[in-house]
Amino acid sequence: MTRQASSSSGIEAVQAALIAGDLAHARDALERVSSDSDDPLSHYVRAATLLAGGETDAGEAALDQARRLHALQVIKASGGDLQRLAADPAYAVEVARQFYNAKQMAPAALAFAHVAAATNPSMSWAMQVHGEALQYEGRVEEASTALAAALALEPGPARHSLYLYSLFFVADGPRRHAEEARRWSRLWADQTTPPQPRFAVERRVDRRLRIGYVAPSFTTNQLRQFVQPLLAAHDQEAVEVFLYVEAAEREVAPGHVRLRSTQGLEAAAVAQQVRQDRIDILVDVWGHAARNILPVFALKPAPVQVGWLNYLQSTGMPAMDAVLHADFMDAPGKAETFTEEICGLGPVNALYAPDPAARPSPPPAGARGYVTFASFNHPAKLSAATLSAWGRILRACPMARLKFKYAPFSDPVLQSQMQARFLGAGVDPGRLEFEGHSSGEEYEQAFTQIDLALDPSPCPGGTTTLEAFSHGVPVLTRAGEDFYARMGVQPMMALGLPEMIAGSWDDYVEKAVGLAHDLPGLARLRAEIRPRFDASAYQDGPGFARRLEAVYRGLFDDWLARQPGATELAA
Repeated sequence: MTRQASSSSGIEAVQAALIAGDLAHARDALERVSSDSDDPLSHYVRAATLLAGGETDAGEAALDQARRLHALQVIKASGGDLQRLAADPAYAVEVARQFYNAKQMAPAALAFAHVAAATNPSMSWAMQVHGEALQYEGRVEEASTALAAALALEPGPARHSLYLYSLFFVADGPRRHAEEARRWSRLWADQTTPPQPRFAVERRVDRRLRIGYVAPSFTTNQLRQFVQPLLAAHDQEAVEVFLYVEAAEREVAPGHVRLRSTQGLEAAAVAQQVRQDRIDILVDVWGHAARNILPVFALKPAPVQVGWLNYLQSTGMPAMDAVLHADFMDAPGKAETFTEEICGLGPVNALYAPDPAARPSPPPAGARGYVTFASFNHPAKLSAATLSAWGRILRACPMARLKFKYAPFSDPVLQSQMQARFLGAGVDPGRLEFEGHSSGEEYEQAFTQIDLALDPSPCPGGTTTLEAFSHGVPVLTRAGEDFYARMGVQPMMALGLPEMIAGSWDDYVEKAVGLAHDLPGLARLRAEIRPRFDASAYQDGPGFARRLEAVYRGLFDDWLARQPGATELAA
């Protein structure tokens, strides 16, 4: 959405006035732009002008109209039949899948919206994927509403978990998630939990603990870089380790780790295997994400059950005894959002093994003369408050650029939506850069093109922050009001960088602008990042493993102390 995208003098005048900060002139120029035009650009600039003037509802309505017209253009340009799209649900699904698979979420969401899922329960899955597409587009409240509608049409624990995940990103997310997680448990878990579960575990404190980790895989997804270093660092004299995964034959694990396959098994069968393995502590490492097997935990096959790593929110399950968090995630009211006991793991929540190809590089600002800020985060995390702060930063740094990188940012509609929002903040859309998914050397090169990563709030980055550190890129975060919004504090403190933690949005903007105006200081900071990361608790396998094992031992000893006959073997 650049000024050169249209020959309309009215549109160009609106954009120029908004960039100059002259709202009155922008409004006057907008009078010459037809509100009935089928040109998306006219609606994008109308949205930007309304948003600039604080007319949020009208601005969002104009943005929605621009998005719809633009998505229709994209579908038509790809050979889509717009009349058939509106009349033929099967064809709409076909078109939606095409764009969803191409990571172009705005056209996908528009096509899915044509499917009459609300009156056809057999098509409720289309409503679900519609919600997922909206989420990737950053339309988080609409996504949550669509996922709730899909759940109402065809209830089930897996679909309910998807709806729970959507509540990470909405306003007042931790509270809403906590309430819904408890409802998930009441509907799908509590009734299957035995009132007096029995465990065939040896009731002695002076023995190795048997630990079972549960996830779809520990090798083929994002867990690999967190869990593999832990498996290597576990003290084999202190713990015996089991992995419960979908397909054991596809896993890579140290020789001392025992593998169990869960694919194709009902929850009761997996729970029986856990009992046969006499697991003392069963650890869910996946949470309410797709392909979870939380119903196994509802059956209480192990005396102590713990949630960790991939899902920092509450499972909502009384059958889950504890969750494991880094110490720096404490915040007022945190305990009330959990059904589990919260156990501290020290300075970090997990280990992290950087990709061997990750390497630091000098900041490009040294050669360019201006800073390139960046966000490699999921669009759902880019809250209105976050985008507002980033707009303020760019206004205060007239030469700076901001790069967005995530698979859906290859979508031209999403790009134009983002440009319109920043135009409304007085930022030339040409200062924004977009990049979709990449891998290998192309992915590595992306980090050489950025100077400073900006963490969103109240949904901070997780893996993206550690990836930035492994490439020597500094990250600026904000300490939010709730525990989830404080997740970004943990990595900064672990690297000894408290100065990269902002206490407010004003402080956040001031810190970012200060770094952008001090290129020598930014270069010195960047040179420190990877060495600090390598020396941090994220790389201390033995230290983290001993802390984790001590938590496990404490949880088991507490359970054992509550049992009669501590030296007996349970029947």
